[in-house]
Amino acid sequence: MSPIEKYQRLSKLLSVNARASLPHPSWKPIHDAILVSAIAKHGWIDKESHIGAIIGDEDIQWGKPFDKGDLVLPSTTDTNKSSTSSSSDVENDKLEEVALRAVDFLNEQTDCKDLKGFNLNLVLKSYGIVSRTVVDEDGQAETDWHLDPDSKPTIIDGSTPSSISDDESYQELPTRKDLLKRAKIVLSKCPESVVSSSNAGNNKETDTHQFYVLDQSKISNVFLAELLRATFKQNQKTIKMARKLLSSALQETQHRMRSMTSASERAEFSRLRGHIALLDRAVKTKQINRPVKNVLRAILGMPILPPANPKDETFISDNYSFSAINGELCSVRGKYGKRNRMR
Repeated sequence: MSPIEKYQRLSKLLSVNARASLPHPSWKPIHDAILVSAIAKHGWIDKESHIGAIIGDEDIQWGKPFDKGDLVLPSTTDTNKSSTSSSSDVENDKLEEVALRAVDFLNEQTDCKDLKGFNLNLVLKSYGIVSRTVVDEDGQAETDWHLDPDSKPTIIDGSTPSSISDDESYQELPTRKDLLKRAKIVLSKCPESVVSSSNAGNNKETDTHQFYVLDQSKISNVFLAELLRATFKQNQKTIKMARKLLSSALQETQHRMRSMTSASERAEFSRLRGHIALLDRAVKTKQINRPVKNVLRAILGMPILPPANPKDETFISDNYSFSAINGELCSVRGKYGKRNRMR
C-alpha cells in the first residue's frame, strides 16, 4: 500500500469539526493523517526535538505546498465544485476588504507580534499581508503592514487562498505550537481504534449549547476568529486589551453583515454579532471569568468547561438578546446560563 493510500485511510478515521481552526490556510484533512502518523513515529510534539525529527525525516512527505517531495495529494475538485463556485465568487468580492481591515488592525496594534493568542502568521498567510520597516519623523523605525501586490487574496476552491495555491512555491510547515494545537483537536475527536478515549466526554456540552459556532475553515473568518481567540487568552490584568479586541470583533461582524447578500446568512451572522455584543457588555462591567470564556469557547468550537460550583452558571447571563432579524437589542425575560439556552 502506498503512503498516500495509508494517509487517505487514516484521514477517514479522523473526525474533525470542519469549522475548527486550521494551522495553515492550505491545510487539508490528509495533512491531519500525516501529522498523526508523524507523531506516532517520533513522539508527541511538545518537545522541539520531536518536531525537529519530524521535519528532518525525509520519509515523511507532506505534499505541496509544504515540501517538494513526490507525494501527490488528491485533488480538491469534486462533483460539488460547481455548486460552491458561485459562493466562492461572492466571497472573493469581499475578501480583500477583510484583508484591508486586518491590515488596519495590525498597524494600529503596534505590539501585534506579542499579542497572546493571536495567530499572526495565519492571518498574514491567509490574506497575503507583508511588512516593511519605515522611519517616522522622529527617526524611529516602525513596522508597516500592507497587502502584498503580488499575492492578492482570492478563493480558489472555497477555502484556500490563491496566494497559497498548489502552484505556489514551497511554504514552511506551521509552527510547532500550531501543529500541537491541531494535533490536540484531531486526537481529541479520534475513535478508540486510533487513540485512547481517556478524554471522552469533555466535549458533551459543545453540542448542546445554542451559541453561534464560527466556521474557522473559511478564509474570510480567520481575522475575526483570531480576534476572539486573542480575547480568550486575556485575563483580569489585561482586561483593557480584551475590551479592545471585542470592540474590533464587533466592528468586524458589522462590516461582514453589511457585505452579505444572503438574508439567511445575515440572520445567522446577526446571532454571532449578538453573542459578541453580549461579551462586550459583560467585559465592560464584569471580570473575565469562566462563564465569559465559555461563550468564547462555544463560538470557537472549543470544549465547554463546567462551573466549579454546580450552582453557578455555565455561561454569562444577560437580560438582553440580539434580534436575528434586524440586529437591534431587545429586552427579553429570563436568563440563560447553565441551561445553555439562548432566548
